[in-house]
Amino acid sequence: GIRSTNPVITQFQDIENVTIPKTFYVGDYWEFTEKNRQGFVNDVERLGFTFVTSYFPQLSDIYSYTSLAGRVITIPASFDPEIYNDWKMHKLYDVGFLAAGTAEYSRHYPERHRIHNKLLKRKDLSYLWARHPGWDWGENLPLVGKNFSKAINSCHMFITTGGKYRNANAKYVEILASKSLLLATEPVGSDLLRLVDGDNYVKITESDVMDKIDYYLDRPE
Repeated sequence: GIRSTNPVITQFQDIENVTIPKTFYVGDYWEFTEKNRQGFVNDVERLGFTFVTSYFPQLSDIYSYTSLAGRVITIPASFDPEIYNDWKMHKLYDVGFLAAGTAEYSRHYPERHRIHNKLLKRKDLSYLWARHPGWDWGENLPLVGKNFSKAINSCHMFITTGGKYRNANAKYVEILASKSLLLATEPVGSDLLRLVDGDNYVKITESDVMDKIDYYLDRPE
């Protein structure tokens, strides 16, 4: 992944001397496109990368006017069925929302914090939430990996949002794979994920999410 204006991770020395076709995978593109878009192009060309592989489709549009046009390939979110699956959990909760920016405000996901606070006020709903565990992942975290999938599976419906960039984060497919009704804002690249409102997910906005929760709780079928 790329987390600065320079795409080379320090252990990959002299990568510009590797003459076979080569690529690298970009996740959080906004960490360099917000401030130094051209610097990224310069690094890709200087180091001789053949193409760039991107988690989100926005990167292709951002660089469509540069020498990287046609060289940014989107590989969207996917899941491992050994980790994300229908575990046949008893439905303990009406709705779940486990994500960065829910309990703690994030400038990237301001809508999550507001939706979370709306849900907290609804004492008639059973609501699964927890503080984000951070990025120091370890085996003892209770809601990571398969346990995260089981938590999703224990909810009738589960929420995710794309934030200010409308990113199609992994939760879009992880929630579907974990057999919970997906309530989500429409992301950029929804066509790549084959998301169809009213068919395999429910498109929400911050303003109508509570109404849609009530609608589907009244219609369990």
